[in-house]
Amino acid sequence: MAMPPTSVVQQIRITELKGRFGAFGTIRPNLGQTIVKDVVLQNIDLQLAKSELDVSGVTGLEFRNVTINGKTIKILAD
Repeated sequence: MAMPPTSVVQQIRITELKGRFGAFGTIRPNLGQTIVKDVVLQNIDLQLAKSELDVSGVTGLEFRNVTINGKTIKILAD
């Protein structure tokens, strides 16, 4: 059986978010099927019950002017 084609999700910008939510969320590709890279979260100010962003398998994740529960987040992940 042939392997499914690989998809690429890249150059994603999530900007200008403000509000209250339950959780930050998850960024994770389907291993072996999807490549996720170059994701920027910018100008975000959130109050969250669960402040951790669940990330795995992503290259080039960058935070620009991101505040979660009053704390500035400065992470560049590869």
